[in-house]
Amino acid sequence: MPEFFDILNPDGTPTGKVKERDAVHRDGDLHGSVHVWLIRDGMVLLQKRADDKESFPSCYDAACTGHISAGETSVEAAIRETREEISLELKPEELHFLHDQILTVHQGDFLCNEFNRVYLVDNSVSLDTLDYERGEITELRFFEIHDLKNRLENREDGFCMTYQEFIRVLECAANIGLLESGKWL
Repeated sequence: MPEFFDILNPDGTPTGKVKERDAVHRDGDLHGSVHVWLIRDGMVLLQKRADDKESFPSCYDAACTGHISAGETSVEAAIRETREEISLELKPEELHFLHDQILTVHQGDFLCNEFNRVYLVDNSVSLDTLDYERGEITELRFFEIHDLKNRLENREDGFCMTYQEFIRVLECAANIGLLESGKWL
């Protein structure tokens, strides 16, 4: 069954147009997505993307990422993606909005322009309580914040996010009181 996305204006508001996923990625239309970061006790949960993903195969990414389906809110998408990808049931109040960003990935015929809403979940979940979607993810792994920050700063291969993206997540989390800045500086 094909997926459909709302086409968005640069400010993230819907244009009123809806388009099928493949056409959106062929034409490079701006559409919605979510990133859900899960941080606990100085550790950040990352998923390793499957080897056959259209973009960033075999690379580590935020705990959950995904598109916002046509007619769906970003909170609904974040809850759905988290449930589907890592079997973690969230309530809307557990999602802390951090910021919006526009992400562009161009690889071959794949052109993905996303208006991305970024959320943080401060959760004491244990890896042994999670199950992940095998077709999408090959591994879940906790990284120490300091270690991940250093790897990204040194541009180590195998990660989807940049150093600047990760620092922005940490800064926003500290600004809303979900992370002490001293724990990651």
